[in-house]
Amino acid sequence: MADIATLSDFRGWVERDFGRFASKDDVEIIDSNPTILKFRVYTAINAYMVTASVPGSVGQTGYLGAQASSRMPRAGETWTRGRDLSDGPLTEATWREILGDIVSFEMVKVHKPQMTPTAHIEA
Repeated sequence: MADIATLSDFRGWVERDFGRFASKDDVEIIDSNPTILKFRVYTAINAYMVTASVPGSVGQTGYLGAQASSRMPRAGETWTRGRDLSDGPLTEATWREILGDIVSFEMVKVHKPQMTPTAHIEA
């Protein structure tokens, strides 16, 4: 198993992979607990929150997990939908799984245009 990373490592991953949209300064300490950090990133339709904790703060090992939530309800609903993304030990491998989940969550199917037969026009 990979070594458990530090919260400083987590901040570095955020800056490296989201540097255009966010920096390590956007990683927040939540609830006055310096052993748990949360990072939020938004797209046009979804919000993502990634939580990192060091060993001893949640259970016995470091933890990295993420959640996705829609930013607006679907037609006819008054709530927004959400779901858990990958989670696991505070390692770069878990971080990569979370990034993959975010990318796949944002992907949409592109439909190929239907080709309609055209009538031959003879002169």
